Amino acid sequence: MVNESLLRGTDLDRYTRQIIMPLIREEGQLLLKKSSVVIVGAGGLGGPILQYLSAAGIGKIGIVDFDEVQPSNLNRQTLYKPHDHGQNKAILAASWATSFNPLISLDPLPVKLDSTNIRTLLEPYPILIDASDNFATRYLLSDYAFESGKPLFFGAVSGFTGVCTTFIPGETGCLRCIYPKTPSEQYQSLEKSYGIIGFTPGVVGSIMASNVVRYLLQIGNYLKNQLLTIDLNENSFMTISYQPNPNCITPHQPL
Repeated sequence: MVNESLLRGTDLDRYTRQIIMPLIREEGQLLLKKSSVVIVGAGGLGGPILQYLSAAGIGKIGIVDFDEVQPSNLNRQTLYKPHDHGQNKAILAASWATSFNPLISLDPLPVKLDSTNIRTLLEPYPILIDASDNFATRYLLSDYAFESGKPLFFGAVSGFTGVCTTFIPGETGCLRCIYPKTPSEQYQSLEKSYGIIGFTPGVVGSIMASNVVRYLLQIGNYLKNQLLTIDLNENSFMTISYQPNPNCITPHQPL
């Protein structure tokens, strides 16, 4: 039975348009209120993810990012303003979300995630969201997710294109199952040279936020063993199925 005292007054007023949805109701909103997630990366992808998870009422959100705002970020990182130049993104993003929704808790983590601190930093969070921009961090998060048994929501963008999926230990493959080898530095440099336009991470980040909410509510298709590829230049959306690679170097729990 739902403890109605947790969903009275301001909660009910703010989330009323969600609560009236048959797939959410008060029970679902309470689940969101009790949930805790961490977003790694507060840039182009992390921004819209944070915006929509904050709006949905996720109870606690951690934000990991050691980077500082630069003028070149502002075509896509809409949480920030020109006068934020040189300030830490995690702190600014948490401040934005706290102001936007004072009913939730924000935990800014303005540090560089690496193999020496990942367990300590991410241990409190049962849900992981990869909004990073490099393969070293992506592999690190995937390996940690399958070591710890935590679901990981993954996305990446470049130019007009993006991909996203949901990794669930014991139910899906991992990032190394899809990308067994680290892309060469030449490829990664080429990927960055494609540039990025703001609506691409906006679309992909929104889909990732949707997957997180629906996973928490256990409704719909949140891309288990499916890689969604998006080309906004062609308005093309395609889903590619994948399975755990039996030769993957990441240990997998049995399906």
